[in-house]
Amino acid sequence: MTALIEMTQVTKTYGEGKMKVVALHETNFQLNAGEFVAIVGPSGSGKTTFLTTLGQLQEASSGKILVKGKETGSLTEKEKTNLRFREFGFILQASNLIPFLTVKEQLDLIDRLDKGKNRKSDRKELFDLLDLEKVQDHYPKALSGGERQRAAIARALYNNPSIVL
Repeated sequence: MTALIEMTQVTKTYGEGKMKVVALHETNFQLNAGEFVAIVGPSGSGKTTFLTTLGQLQEASSGKILVKGKETGSLTEKEKTNLRFREFGFILQASNLIPFLTVKEQLDLIDRLDKGKNRKSDRKELFDLLDLEKVQDHYPKALSGGERQRAAIARALYNNPSIVL
């Protein structure tokens, strides 16, 4: 079976010379469909770098990343954007909700980008599951921290991604 996502000998560095920081060093990782993995470690240990590199939000300095068997290093920026949109759902530490869109409009935007492939019933199911029905017409600034995080989870899951980071 092909791994859902695989990293081979991935290194990520920041800066150069004396200022060079190695955030990931020859990291190997594999995730198969249906698996759940928790990435834990102290602050500054590279967890965020690992996830953002894995999720194609930043480039690896070296090594190889495959998503569903397809190497990402040779993809154009447009292809990487499409890959992120189709295959990944991101739940970041900061919710990163668009401040001028309501909770419902956050998902409407995904519908527009995906040409209506998502169903309103999926949205209702997510809102019910995440207890967002009452706040769907609210803007992020009017939400509690927990509501913002649940709205970000709804947005990440709405497109039915293969991988949630």
